[in-house]
Amino acid sequence: MTSYLNMSAYYENHIQSKHKVQNMLKAGSFTVAELENVHITIGPCNLTGNIESACGIDMATHQAKLFLQSCLLGASAHLAHGRHLLHHLIEMYKRDHPIDVAASNLKTPNIQTVTGIEPETLGDLESVMDYVEEQITTLLATFHIGLECRTLRA
Repeated sequence: MTSYLNMSAYYENHIQSKHKVQNMLKAGSFTVAELENVHITIGPCNLTGNIESACGIDMATHQAKLFLQSCLLGASAHLAHGRHLLHHLIEMYKRDHPIDVAASNLKTPNIQTVTGIEPETLGDLESVMDYVEEQITTLLATFHIGLECRTLRA
């Protein structure tokens, strides 16, 4: 129960930060002090007028970075919950327990479509979790140390 309360407080703080950034965007003016709180990689920058920062990021790219961070936050939270459920199921039924959802030739259509993996047992789902964790980590790495200007621009 405590972990869910901590998660709730974390998400509340994240939502407040998101609203702060949205209000700054609406105002159309960023100050050095405000940008210290919006994860500029190399340091506080003034990105008004679509100026590029020292790392090469501009306002549009910075907004894309914030959006990607938000998406990855949600995806990693769901992944962690799924991993926890999988560990619980494996503990109860063991790794070799077959996946049997109904009379269908596709047991896990979303997993098969996204990953190409066709899990037959609960243990097979661990490789799916590993794949998704690797993808999230790779996406996080795209905006580390100022490289986001190369990977997030259209």
